[in-house]
Amino acid sequence: MRAAAFQAGILWRLGQAGRLGDIEHFVAVSGGAYVVSAFGSTLASAGVPQEDVNRWYLSCVSRTICRMQRNVGYLIRDIRKGQVCSGADDGSSKLPPILDGPAVVLIVLISMLINPVTFVTLYLLPLTEGLSLFEGASMKAAYCAPDPHTTMRIFSSWGSLFYIAETCVYVVVCAVAFWLLSQFRPCRVYRRGNQKVSIYAQLMFSIRAVATRIAFLVFLLILILGGAVVTQVGATDSEKTICREYIRTRADVANGSYIDGICPEIQCDDLIHGLPWFASPYFEQYFQPEELELMRQNIGMTVWKSWVEELDSLEQKCEHSWIGNALRSWIQFGLELSQLYFEHYHTQYVRSMLGFVIFLVIVSLILNAFVNGILLWTLSILGPVVAILITGSFVQYRIFGPMTKQYYVRVLNLLPWTNIGRWRSWLLLSFCVAFVIMLFYHHLHALSHNFYCRSLRKAFFDGGEDKDWSQIREQPFCPFLMFTGTVTDF
Repeated sequence: MRAAAFQAGILWRLGQAGRLGDIEHFVAVSGGAYVVSAFGSTLASAGVPQEDVNRWYLSCVSRTICRMQRNVGYLIRDIRKGQVCSGADDGSSKLPPILDGPAVVLIVLISMLINPVTFVTLYLLPLTEGLSLFEGASMKAAYCAPDPHTTMRIFSSWGSLFYIAETCVYVVVCAVAFWLLSQFRPCRVYRRGNQKVSIYAQLMFSIRAVATRIAFLVFLLILILGGAVVTQVGATDSEKTICREYIRTRADVANGSYIDGICPEIQCDDLIHGLPWFASPYFEQYFQPEELELMRQNIGMTVWKSWVEELDSLEQKCEHSWIGNALRSWIQFGLELSQLYFEHYHTQYVRSMLGFVIFLVIVSLILNAFVNGILLWTLSILGPVVAILITGSFVQYRIFGPMTKQYYVRVLNLLPWTNIGRWRSWLLLSFCVAFVIMLFYHHLHALSHNFYCRSLRKAFFDGGEDKDWSQIREQPFCPFLMFTGTVTDF
């Protein structure tokens, strides 16, 4: 508004000097564009002068400046006596001035919340449910495994983690191969001078870009799944008790109510290849011998033995692959690091990571005075890291919550896991919110911008109405207007 006030003074001085009729081009930037565009809207509404042209120009300038002075608080107007609860009579707003403040606060809150809500409803919850459906059983089985070696065997082979790792390796190899091919002249994208880039080079560049992004996303998926498991194992001293209670509840041992080998309490995320994960011989310690016999009879001994052999073959396949061995080594390193952390510090993982992030921000803020740009560089790195931590902890909360009844925000004991019914209610609500967001996606994300544009138009344009460029062109007494910087605001 300081630039607008300065340009308003220049416009008035030109009008006083009678020089506005001699101007053919008006070039304005930033706040000056507010004044010049408002002046153009006034000229478009004023029609053709019927009197002295200089007086007509001065009258239009006066109307423009007076309107801008009256509505200088275009977001929150000044409350004048007698106009507290009444709308403006100049078209600047239909709302009374007393509601301007709450309206601005509401727009700011919606603009701040729309991106997190979009992330949760459109990305985080669907990803979490998908991982729970396809990887939940293997992750729960790894958590309840009798020893760390068995944890590695189960987690790396029972689910899709081994195939995900294979996919990541193959995609990385393809990306490197395409990069090497792009170094040869026929496939080189960057040329000197005006040399034409061949279609093969463009295709090679596009495939390499897609392969690189796919490899990065698959690696993030492995990182999220692995981090959720290794930070969950060893987090409490009552894992065996938790697993025993969960397994016996799902198997409904007390009632023995099996239906074709599947208990009604068992969910889809408890099944591996059609049978409950705890039917494996690894978890015999949680049952009495007669309970094991009953469960296997209900399943069918032939079916059960075939299922166990299938799981053994998956483990053998993973063991005989260098990718599987590398995956197990990575899981073992993560488990050892996690155990070392919990043994020495006995604090929650999320709390320590949050403290580390805050520490980095404070240090970069101090060093920013000596190293230019280090704060922005740190924030640009911490942003994706925090997003990954939030996603990983949410996956951990969804998969292990039914077992441990843990809190999502453990530091503050917020969002405890209660039951699957409440979770499904949240999913239904999320689906409804996501449906609304998808319908009005661009409108919701442009809400603050549209509110800002509307406030400027209502406050400064003649009558509070927008004027298109055809109306400006039809006014012969309006100079040619050129804006930079803020033309999109109008």
